[in-house]
Amino acid sequence: MAAPSERGELLSVAFVISYLSFSVPAVIAGAAATHTGLHDTFVAYAATVAFLSALALLAQWLRAHRTPGRKV
Repeated sequence: MAAPSERGELLSVAFVISYLSFSVPAVIAGAAATHTGLHDTFVAYAATVAFLSALALLAQWLRAHRTPGRKV
């Protein structure tokens, strides 16, 4: 995937993406909670997570069934 001299950079990018993917939604939810209330923010956050999870599951299923010569 990466040359031995570039592995540190690759790991750094992976950590930055990971930290942003967890912190940005939490900051947005915190800001939304001050305007709409904690219950409404939780419902919207949970619905978004459920929708994105279902979308990822569907994409994985479609990819598995469209790949020629797949091994299941």
